[in-house]
Amino acid sequence: MKSHRRNLCLIICIILSAFHSQVSIARIENNGKTLNQITDFNKTTQIKGTWYGLKLHETPSGAFDKFTISTSTDNKTTWSTPTVVLSNEDLTNKGEDQHEDYTRSKLAAVKWLMCPATGNLSIWAKRHGIDSNNKIIPRKELLRAAVVGSGKTPADRYTDSIIIDLPYGNVSGDLGEIVEDGKLYLASADTQQGVVHILELNDECSDIKPNGPLLSLQWFNDDNSIDHREAPAIFRENGYLFMMTSGKTGWRPNQHKYTYAPSVKGPWTDHLIPISDSTAYHSQVFGVKRIRSSNGSGHSSLLFSGTRNAATWNGKDNRNIWMPLYFNTDTNLATNYYDRITLDEEKGTVTGYQLDHGTQLSIKNTVLQGFQDDVTALTDNDLSTFWYNNNHSDKKTLTFDLGEAQRIKAIKLKQFDQYNNKVDVSLRTPRLKVEVGNGQTFTPVFEDIVGSINWLQTINLPEAHGQYLRLSLIENHKGNSSGTTNDFGFYEVEIWGNKYSPSPQLHAGFDTPETGTLPQGWEVIRSSGTSASVIKADIGGALQLQDNNNNGRVVASHTLTPQKGARVEATLRFKYNTSGSGDYIRLMSGKKMLINIVNSVKHRKLAITDNRFNETAIASINNDTWYKLRLVMNTDANTYDIFLNDRLIWGGAHFAEAASFIDNIRIGTATKESGSVAVYDDIMIHGPIQ
Repeated sequence: MKSHRRNLCLIICIILSAFHSQVSIARIENNGKTLNQITDFNKTTQIKGTWYGLKLHETPSGAFDKFTISTSTDNKTTWSTPTVVLSNEDLTNKGEDQHEDYTRSKLAAVKWLMCPATGNLSIWAKRHGIDSNNKIIPRKELLRAAVVGSGKTPADRYTDSIIIDLPYGNVSGDLGEIVEDGKLYLASADTQQGVVHILELNDECSDIKPNGPLLSLQWFNDDNSIDHREAPAIFRENGYLFMMTSGKTGWRPNQHKYTYAPSVKGPWTDHLIPISDSTAYHSQVFGVKRIRSSNGSGHSSLLFSGTRNAATWNGKDNRNIWMPLYFNTDTNLATNYYDRITLDEEKGTVTGYQLDHGTQLSIKNTVLQGFQDDVTALTDNDLSTFWYNNNHSDKKTLTFDLGEAQRIKAIKLKQFDQYNNKVDVSLRTPRLKVEVGNGQTFTPVFEDIVGSINWLQTINLPEAHGQYLRLSLIENHKGNSSGTTNDFGFYEVEIWGNKYSPSPQLHAGFDTPETGTLPQGWEVIRSSGTSASVIKADIGGALQLQDNNNNGRVVASHTLTPQKGARVEATLRFKYNTSGSGDYIRLMSGKKMLINIVNSVKHRKLAITDNRFNETAIASINNDTWYKLRLVMNTDANTYDIFLNDRLIWGGAHFAEAASFIDNIRIGTATKESGSVAVYDDIMIHGPIQ
């Protein structure tokens, strides 16, 4: 990966600086929060009670403008006005090539290092040129700038600056650093040759020692091709130095690996050892920080930091992840991904744990807005099957129905990654939107870029109540390329949370059929030749309406406390002996008929009617077959959705008559029909969810 690691190092320092205040425990969410929302500094350091913050400034074209330093003496609560310590004018013709204007520079991999021998700070960075068309000239030199003179502070002018043109004839890439035996070393990744050079600095840390690199390390793949490595991060543990690196893939996620040696001079292992997953949890290694205890125990832990500020995250959309590092043996290094990391400075511990996502919720139905694609692969618990919109510009919204309102806490998904019949998890960086609602109204709970990670990743959501989760593509960037695409697809989508069951206003199970009479609260209107009674059925007790009178009818009704709001839900089970016998299910507001579901004589199907009883067929039904009907109503909008056996069959229907509440349910037979037997069970009505 290419390493644009600006605005990243300070985050560790900010977290650790909290340990010097009254707070000894810090919690970090691995939720993709952009770093520049936390800080604008590249790095901070503390010297004799004063904090110094270094910041890189660029021109609109991305060229180097200046470095500034701010100071703080109250544990970073307030910062001084920034002081310019190095500007682009300071770089003019300061290198071997006197024909190049060094004011047109692009700096990356910025390091702010303290010299062990002198205690002075110097800035080191990878430097590219920028031509007149604002295109990068990949010179990959080293910039070094230092503050010199007795009595100087880190916030004084960095008047001593040089540009080292291709040190020892090698390009300079991403930089790592390590202090060993009182000396400062740089690890410089030469990605053209596939080599990591170990460079030793002189005692004043003002230049690289002559006579070539201390070491030049190179590794090979199983097919004997060069394993190009970059972004070296070096740390010491268990008597060994460890170097963790990223692969060179032009920002595409890749397998991180490490090597180790007893000292900086080696011998380093001649093979690289994989760590984390195949994409390093979609990050590039930035550094490893030791968290030391403050309670005198001597215990310490290692914290891995990775950056997600690649082109695959839409340019400068800086992100980070944090993970504890574990040693299974002295040289076997491992890590894992967690939703949250807890740093305890008193104990010197780094602990990772997952947030409480509840349980995986059952998805009853999935609908692609406006289209009839088969999207069952999204919820078949099979990570080898997928749905993909084939870059279709309109197929960008999926709605998942949980069957009833739930507490939703997270979604887990694996995005589709087979572009042009090749697996490539980085070429697309979609910005996704997640909404939770009742089917009519939705509340946004998440909108952000979600990397195409090659595993089932978790997106934590603010807890929300709802029956439906809507997942939409806002935009999809093409990784390193310019422009966008409409690619949208997943191998699997899971919704996690807790079942939510508000107390129903009505719940009639009819499970005491011995008496034959209806439970309290039910009223019956009947003609001769009709009956309404509780019977024993194949699913337990049930309410049976029987009508053998072609001029009469039987109606059972139950009055409710008025229910209103954005969500009122009614469910029941029904079975008719004859399709087309005119039986009906109605929800009322006083004398107004809001919803009328009929066993249509005309259509021989289930139908809905308006206030003039004009029918619209909605579903076929079979004789003597149990069905589950669910109505999700919005009395604010006077609309409702109809579900049959937990499948949405009609959405956005309008009430037959306008009303602001529901206060009665009626089930009955037709006046002009006879020979009708209708059986109902598990009648339930829920009020608005608070």
